[in-house]
Amino acid sequence: MTKENISRPPKRKRKRYIPDGPNRVYEKIYLVFYYNIQKHTIIRDGPFVSKAKAYKKMQERTLEGYCAWIVTYND
Repeated sequence: MTKENISRPPKRKRKRYIPDGPNRVYEKIYLVFYYNIQKHTIIRDGPFVSKAKAYKKMQERTLEGYCAWIVTYND
């Protein structure tokens, strides 16, 4: 293969979560997402400023039987 044939994937743009209040625009924000099997929907809890609170909420959803995960914005 030559260098002309090799293409790099485009760089990902950083995602920003813009809250309602202007004074928390650049703070690190945690959102907890979980999947509802019965309704086939993804539901969001948050935003959380505290990582510990976000993880606690994720653990609660997981113990309830949901598939849950955390997404970090403004990192």
